[in-house]
Amino acid sequence: MMFRGSFSPSRVLALPFVFCLLLVDTGDARAQRITDDLVLSRPPGFGEIRPGHVDTKPISASPFSISEAETMLLDKTHQREHGWTAASEEDVSEFEMFFDTSNALYSRGSSDLSLLLNELRVVPASFDGTLLSRAKLQTAMHIGGFVDGAWTGLVRVMTVPSLGRVVLEEYDYVAAGSYFVIAEEIVDFQINGRPATFDVWRAPSRKSFTELVWFTENKHFRLLVNGTVQPASQRYRNLIELAWALR
Repeated sequence: MMFRGSFSPSRVLALPFVFCLLLVDTGDARAQRITDDLVLSRPPGFGEIRPGHVDTKPISASPFSISEAETMLLDKTHQREHGWTAASEEDVSEFEMFFDTSNALYSRGSSDLSLLLNELRVVPASFDGTLLSRAKLQTAMHIGGFVDGAWTGLVRVMTVPSLGRVVLEEYDYVAAGSYFVIAEEIVDFQINGRPATFDVWRAPSRKSFTELVWFTENKHFRLLVNGTVQPASQRYRNLIELAWALR
C-alpha cells in the first residue's frame, strides 16, 4: 500500500484532530504491519473500526496521548477565543511553498487536470456554479491511497478571484477503505451532516493561512486559503457556501 495524505510541498502534515486507518488489503506486507499496529494501538473504549466511515468520539476515547490531547484542546480554545491558533514560521511557510514553481511539487504534478484522470480513483469535484469555476489552476497531483492501480486523492493549487491563493485536497475515503475518527471537542459545526473544523494558523510574524476541513458521504476535503479569514466576513461565508457545494 502507498499513501500520501494532507500533502504539503516538503512533507506530509498530519491533521492533529483526525485518526485515520487505511484498511485496504493490497497484499503489501509492510503496509499490513503498519495497519495491524494501528489497530492494536486503539485505546480502551475506541469501539468498532468501520471502513469507509467518519465518526466523532470524545478525545478521551481517541488514540492521542494526554499531552497531544491537551495541546489540541488548548489550540482550539485559543482559536475560538482569539480567532487564530499559533503556528511556527515553518508551518505557515508551507502554504506559500505550494505556489513556488521551483518546488518539486510542480515537476510531479500537472496544470492540465485531464492528464491525471486515468491515474485517479477519486472523481474530482466539479467547480461548476461555484467560486472555483473561475480558478486558475497552477498545478495538480494525486495523493491518498493507491488502490487497484489508481490514487484515491487529488490536490489542486489555484488562484481564485475573491479568495486569493487556494489549495484544495480531496480524498475518497470510501474507495480507500479508510476510517476517520475526529475528536468531538474540536468540531466547530456540521456540513453535510458531518463534522467540520475551521482554523486560522498564524506565525509570530503574523503571516497566516486559513484551513477548512469537512466530509461528504465519500470524501474528505481540506481547503487552505492565504491569510486570516474572519468568521463574520464575506470571505468566510464564501468558504462555507463552497464547502456545501463541493462533492
